[in-house]
Amino acid sequence: MAFKPDRLQGIKNRAKPLRWLLAVILLISVFVFSLNAKEKMKTITCPLENAPLTAIDENTPNKVLYKEKLEYSISWGIMKVGKSFIHIDKTALIDGNTAYHMISKARSAGIVKTFYRVKDVNESWPDVNFNRSYGYLKKLQEGKYFYNEWLVFDYKNMAYRGEKLNKKNIIRKISDKLQGDAHDVLSSLYYLRTLKLEIGKDILINVNTKRDWQLKVKVLRKEKIKTPFGRRKCIVVEPRVGNEGIFVPKKGKRMYVWLTDDEEKIPLMLKAEIFIGAITAKLVKRKYE
Repeated sequence: MAFKPDRLQGIKNRAKPLRWLLAVILLISVFVFSLNAKEKMKTITCPLENAPLTAIDENTPNKVLYKEKLEYSISWGIMKVGKSFIHIDKTALIDGNTAYHMISKARSAGIVKTFYRVKDVNESWPDVNFNRSYGYLKKLQEGKYFYNEWLVFDYKNMAYRGEKLNKKNIIRKISDKLQGDAHDVLSSLYYLRTLKLEIGKDILINVNTKRDWQLKVKVLRKEKIKTPFGRRKCIVVEPRVGNEGIFVPKKGKRMYVWLTDDEEKIPLMLKAEIFIGAITAKLVKRKYE
C-alpha cells in the first residue's frame, strides 16, 4: 500500500514535536549528569599540604627513614588482593619546626578489584623526632564506603581543627581541645620504630583522630620468618585497643606486626584478622627515592 505525498507529509509534521521533546529530554539529562559529576568531584585539602619545604642536614634525626619507600603485597589466603606502599618523601617547615611528610597508599588488585575497589590514601606530617604529629589527611574509598578527613594539631593553642567529607558530599568542620602531644595512626607506627622494645613490656601511644585515645602495643615475642630478603629475626608486636585506620585492629579482631630485630625495626609483615580469615601484607621491596 503506497502513501500519498500529503499523508506522508502529515506524518512528518506530527513527528516534529516528538523529535523536539526527545531533544529537550536529552539536554536535560546531560545537564543533570554534569551537575552530578561536579558533585562527585568535591574534595577537601589539608592546609599542611601547602607547608613550605625545607632541607635536612647531618643533624636531622632519623635520617635513615628519609626517602625510604616500603612496598607490600597484600593477600587473603593464597589469593593476592592488593598492594600498598609507605614513603617518607620530603620535609616541611610547620610552625618553625621540621617535619617529615609520610604518605601511604593501598589499592585492590586482581579479581578483587572488579567487585571490591579499594583506593586509600593516608598522609601524615610527624616531627622529625617522631615525638608527635602536626596533622594528617586520609582519603578512604573501600567498596561503597567513602570518607575524607583532615586534622591539624595546633600545639600553641592546644587545639585541633579540620574537616571531613562523607559520601553525601557534605563537608563538616571539626575542632576541639588537645590534651597534649598526639600522634595520628600512620605516625604512631614510625614512632614505634624509634623505641627500644622489650618482650612483655607494653607501649602506650597517645593518638588523636578527632578525640584523644591511647594505642596500646603489646610486645609479644621474638621470631624468625622467611622473607624475600632471606630469613630475618623479628620482634612480633600486637596493636590493641584500636580506633580506626591502617595498622589499627578492627573491633573484636586482632593484628600482628613483625618488625626486624635491629635498630631500623622495618615492618616486614602485618597480619590482620577480618570477618573470614586474615589479610596479610608482606614487604616485597625496600628502596630509597
